[in-house]
Amino acid sequence: MHSELLKHEPSTSFGVATAVSARKPRVLVAEDDEDMRRLVTGVLRQDGYDVIQAADGIGLLRCIDAATEQGRPPFDAIVSDIQMPDLTALDILGSLTCRDMVTPVIFITAYNDDETRAEARALGALAVIDKPIHWAELRRAIHKAIALRRRGRGDVNVG
Repeated sequence: MHSELLKHEPSTSFGVATAVSARKPRVLVAEDDEDMRRLVTGVLRQDGYDVIQAADGIGLLRCIDAATEQGRPPFDAIVSDIQMPDLTALDILGSLTCRDMVTPVIFITAYNDDETRAEARALGALAVIDKPIHWAELRRAIHKAIALRRRGRGDVNVG
């Protein structure tokens, strides 16, 4: 288990459910490590987000397709591990671009690889966050993603 990751900073209020809209912001979390996926999901739900989980890249694309087919509200942000079985997050980002999706994507990674970071940003990733996750950094990125998504601009890097 990721015991060092269980000690997350307390939530800073970004006015998630009230200032953004009456509907809880929807975040899709894709992570192949079950403990990490549960941890990220739990933190985001505690912060007031409606979180959907996917265990890999194919699952992420299936969640997006299912939401679209069922006429559900789009995801306001996607948080995805970069290295996953089947499809990497970079493959997914390319697929989302081909689908004309404007949902902001935030990557999390255990690998400190500058080339992958640069490629992710070039493909339109909003942020790339290292593991162990600094929760304040993830919260800022998600808050920014939701603001961009609600303005219809999910393709802007935040640095």
